[in-house]
Amino acid sequence: MATERDDSLQSISVQLNGSSNYAYWSYVMRKFLIGKRIWGYVSGTFVKPTNSATENYAKELETWEVNNSKIITWINNSVSQSIGFQLAKYDSASQVWEHLKRLYVQSNFAKQYQLEIDIRALQQHSMSIQEFYSAMTNLWDQLALTESAELQAFTPYTDRQEQQRLVQFLMALRNDFEGLRGSILHRTPLPSVDSVVNELLAEEAQCPKLLKKEQPYQPPQWRPPQSKYRNFQHTSQSSNVVAATAVSPSATPGMVHSGSNMSDLVEQFQKFLASQPNAMSVSPNVGLSSAGSSGVGSVSTPKLSFSDVYYIPNLTLSLASVSQLCDSAPTVDLSSFRLNLSSSKFYLWHSRLGHVSSPRLKYLASTGVLGSLQPNNISDCCGCKLAKFSALPFPKSVSISKAPFDLVHSDVWGPSPIATKSGSKYYVSFIDDYTRYCWIFLMKHHSEFFGIYCHFRALVNTQYNSVIKCFRCDLGGEYTSNKFSELLSSDGTVHQAFCTDTPEQNGVAERKHRHILETARSMLLSASAPSEFWGEAVKTAVHVINKISYSVTSGLSPFERMYGHPPDYSSLRVFGSTCFVLLPHVERSKLTPRSAICVFLGYGDGQKGYRCYNPSTRKLYISRHVVFLEHLPFYSIPSDSQNITRSDLIHIDPFVADIDGPNDFNFENFRDEAPHTPPPAHDPLQIGDPQPQPPHLPRRYPQRIHKSTQLPDFVYNIYSTYFASALTSLHGLSEPSSYQEAVLDPLWQ
Repeated sequence: MATERDDSLQSISVQLNGSSNYAYWSYVMRKFLIGKRIWGYVSGTFVKPTNSATENYAKELETWEVNNSKIITWINNSVSQSIGFQLAKYDSASQVWEHLKRLYVQSNFAKQYQLEIDIRALQQHSMSIQEFYSAMTNLWDQLALTESAELQAFTPYTDRQEQQRLVQFLMALRNDFEGLRGSILHRTPLPSVDSVVNELLAEEAQCPKLLKKEQPYQPPQWRPPQSKYRNFQHTSQSSNVVAATAVSPSATPGMVHSGSNMSDLVEQFQKFLASQPNAMSVSPNVGLSSAGSSGVGSVSTPKLSFSDVYYIPNLTLSLASVSQLCDSAPTVDLSSFRLNLSSSKFYLWHSRLGHVSSPRLKYLASTGVLGSLQPNNISDCCGCKLAKFSALPFPKSVSISKAPFDLVHSDVWGPSPIATKSGSKYYVSFIDDYTRYCWIFLMKHHSEFFGIYCHFRALVNTQYNSVIKCFRCDLGGEYTSNKFSELLSSDGTVHQAFCTDTPEQNGVAERKHRHILETARSMLLSASAPSEFWGEAVKTAVHVINKISYSVTSGLSPFERMYGHPPDYSSLRVFGSTCFVLLPHVERSKLTPRSAICVFLGYGDGQKGYRCYNPSTRKLYISRHVVFLEHLPFYSIPSDSQNITRSDLIHIDPFVADIDGPNDFNFENFRDEAPHTPPPAHDPLQIGDPQPQPPHLPRRYPQRIHKSTQLPDFVYNIYSTYFASALTSLHGLSEPSSYQEAVLDPLWQ
């Protein structure tokens, strides 16, 4: 008779040790109980029968108690003994499960904080991709347990969480995967973490050297003086011992290496001893039987010599003490680097001729003037390396971003020798690598950078619905502060900083600086504007540069590449030109001028208007009610023309229609404000008494001036010779009527 097999002792292979593996343990146990079709006893679906009046009460109660006891037994068999003692006070499986959940699933902020620190501190180091992915997944799962079910069901949050996990995983990889990591970051859309792990596993399988586990660096510790016989046993106290494993034979015998490269030296010893067995001498055993030593001797090579070396046949690793190697102070042969008695004659003549280059020395040797001289390799000359070493060439950059804000370049310019009106001496630029669109912000001090970046970061997030994936900059203090690094890390932004004194690695930002400054300098000099307006000039230059097409952006302007439509060129005006601004109501009355003559300094930030500055009142106006005299730079007007009248300006600019308002202006009733010399009492050319003049009667109706298509008569003799010649040249110019016509005119290019 077949008996039913008792499976009450069956359990899962995972043992619960605490909060570190509770997520994985609960997952396996839940699937195990679901497979046994008794998960309802834990979730509360199957409750203990309480109605004894039912027909099958006794049978149902027995079934419930049997299954409940099985679950409690399975749980106790899969937890540590210290945790099992806490479960003895509970009678139902649901109570046991809830207790463990309350104990290890905490939603408090302190646990979340600690998990976030652990995630950011975790690095791959010597772990394989599979081991590292398992460790990272364990932390992610624990962090997910602290989140509510409503938050995990919110799709935008889960998508954002997946991107953040991908960035965290890529940032913690070893530098061996830098090439694959860069290609993944530039993909659109970003792949999932699982697909990235699959690619990394394939890359790891194709490159066996990636599987090599590097020994983590351990700082040397103090130790008391040792006896004559030094023990090389690998214990927990010998932190200064380095294990030698199989590495590539890149080093040459006789060269001393430190740190992880000591394994190269040991490998060279092994190869040398294999080829020359007599190089190692071993004496009889001197009492090291506990370590399995067969003898102690010395290792000798043509360039290195070590004494008190123990030979232990059963030891699978070759061990070398770094501190003892330093104490023994081995010598290094530098004959190939410095001139000595063993140096070649070719190297001697190289030194005699002031370390002349090898091609020139070979030419002299071929002519026979140096005697019989055999050319040798002198590329390792120490003096030439120290004195003639120059920067290595830079390859042409071939990296291309796939979408806006995949890569953002940044740099700080300054300090300026002259501060702006607001006191700024610096500016910081942000350049999107994909569109080449540029943003610029003025700064008074470097300390303002962090607040500016937070503003720019919010601008990208809100206006463009994107995040900065990679941020490239230099090693300035504003970019390397802990606060800024923590902000980039919290956003999942990869921080790329180029090497010291290597601005070529940030070529996009450096070339943009040059373009901005050259444009701003041209604007200031052509307008004869003071240097204190350099801040307005660079902001205007960036506004214009963003609307100019470039070959790197496929013939499109950065504006069009960013926003998807061509920019509007009709609102552009000449920087530093003269303009009239309609005064606000609070600054004018019925008898005062309605406009002020100002200098045009750029375009409003966040306001659809022009920035116009009045030097006489030191006020800055941002207005759309502006009339421009683009052919007349404001600072080309003579300093004694502050009392210039409107009629004078109408004569200055031949384009009357640009000045006249909706109402006609009566020239006869307008008098110059300049003082006039009164006429003499008697005309010397008039004979006899002057005839009385009839009184001038005012007109009943004001006389209307009719506009003429001809230019008004111009009188030059009322101005200085220099100013009159300038006006003459201005009157000979004609303004283009369209952008295409302006492009063809050399004066407007």
